[in-house]
Amino acid sequence: MKLSVAYCRVSTDKKEQELSIKEQKKQWLEFFSEKQVKAAKCGLLYKKDGTKDFITNGIYADEGISGTSLRNRRAFNQMLEDASHKRFDMIFVEDISRFSRSAEDGIKIIKDLRELGIGVYFRKEGWDTLSDRHDFEFGLRIQIAQEESRIKSERLKWAMNRLHKKGGWNGAAPFGFDVKNAFLKINDEEAEIVKLIYDLFTNQGYGVSKIARYLNGNNIPTKTGVKWSQTQVTSILGNKLYNGEQRQHTIESADINRHLQIEIPEDEHIVFNYDHLKIIDDETFTLTQLERKKRNEQFSNGTGHSNKHLLSTLIYCGHCGATYKRKKRHAYKRIDGTSKDLGYEWTCGINDMYGKDRCGHRNMLIEEDIIQAIKNELEIRKNVDLTDMLTAYCEKTFNNNVDIEALRDMKEKFTKEMRQLRKDKADDLIDDDLYKEELKELSKQIKNIGAEISRYERRAEEIEMTKLKFNKYKTMIQSLDLDNLTNTDLKKVFRKILVKEKIVNGNKEIYLSFRYNFLDITEEEIFRVNEEEYCDFLVKVG
Repeated sequence: MKLSVAYCRVSTDKKEQELSIKEQKKQWLEFFSEKQVKAAKCGLLYKKDGTKDFITNGIYADEGISGTSLRNRRAFNQMLEDASHKRFDMIFVEDISRFSRSAEDGIKIIKDLRELGIGVYFRKEGWDTLSDRHDFEFGLRIQIAQEESRIKSERLKWAMNRLHKKGGWNGAAPFGFDVKNAFLKINDEEAEIVKLIYDLFTNQGYGVSKIARYLNGNNIPTKTGVKWSQTQVTSILGNKLYNGEQRQHTIESADINRHLQIEIPEDEHIVFNYDHLKIIDDETFTLTQLERKKRNEQFSNGTGHSNKHLLSTLIYCGHCGATYKRKKRHAYKRIDGTSKDLGYEWTCGINDMYGKDRCGHRNMLIEEDIIQAIKNELEIRKNVDLTDMLTAYCEKTFNNNVDIEALRDMKEKFTKEMRQLRKDKADDLIDDDLYKEELKELSKQIKNIGAEISRYERRAEEIEMTKLKFNKYKTMIQSLDLDNLTNTDLKKVFRKILVKEKIVNGNKEIYLSFRYNFLDITEEEIFRVNEEEYCDFLVKVG
């Protein structure tokens, strides 16, 4: 007797589906019994929550899975795998749309199964694919099912676009928010955790892995109940939504049946700035992004991040670029066996580890001397008029010498090229690799031009916002308590402090060279200079 199995599927977009997975399984088991069909001892139930149950009653079932793609249909793929091992001879399916909504996939699978001697019986149509007499009609029916999926996708995109333009939200709520009547609102309890994450990172100097451990150690739940990870923490720290910027319509489906998605140019994104969604204030968010950028640079240079000591990952060798390391100063013992505590010194980490072959500039500095030099520098900074710095920043950030019409024409040109590229792809006139390469380049061009146009159009508003940030920056500098500085305080002010040397009257003198943060960039970036070209403002140590 031939061994048979049945395949069931309930799609995510068919809430009105008449038969649930449970009911479909029951009906197929009754069908096997009625027709005296022997069920193969295999099967799999794949649930929409990602769990799966291997069963032995001949039923393969995917719960809450779309039929347009094979990728996530785990039960269906397991059935094909078992078919390749000839564990059964016939597959029963309710109708063609349950089997596949992709013509390309469906036709290929039927042919592959036929080569194995395995047929698919569609109960609604009454077709057995071991016979090829229905091949033409099968191809036509599956093309219709595919087109239905495409039309539903277009309707969904239209509906989502309308929702986005109204400021609505589709999909699950991000951590810190709830969705009510298709709009985001702050979840007060989760918002406090978001604020805690920013505080731990920006003010207390925690790394993302340490933050995740802290949250898990204190039994603070995620939205889904899983453990906190570095990825989740990093995502929260970089998400502009927590600063009130709701950005949607960032990707769209180019082919629902191939699950091909493309990035939408940034200037076509739907963006709202909502004060009522702002969990993190502007100053904290800006400082956090500066700190993230700095730490990323440190990791890319192999130096890592630390806030263990006041000067941790703040002092750098001006010759090899390595971070300075803290070492205990050792004193000679007195005759009575005691010794004086000489405190700590800081020295080039590369020289200390590898010797002069890797860096010939040890330049050992006493910790108290460095701290006093920093205090002296900050005292001077407190009394410096930074207005010229603000002017230079605005000249760099808000370029007034812009031919706005030329930019708009260029953007329209690239946009037309992108529309044509999409049309060529839809008509199968261009292969995937070339399409992706050209799409990426056009998207980059449109994004850059769009950003330049947006900056020009918003510059008056942004200049006023910059002035507010500048006043907060000045207040932060002037309110520093020089006798109770922290590592976080210093990293808000300085990007890095370089240890340099020069020869004066035949003697080597060691200096500190300060690199300042300013708003959301550094002074070097404002003046467009490289490290080697930077005009040093040196403070002698010792």
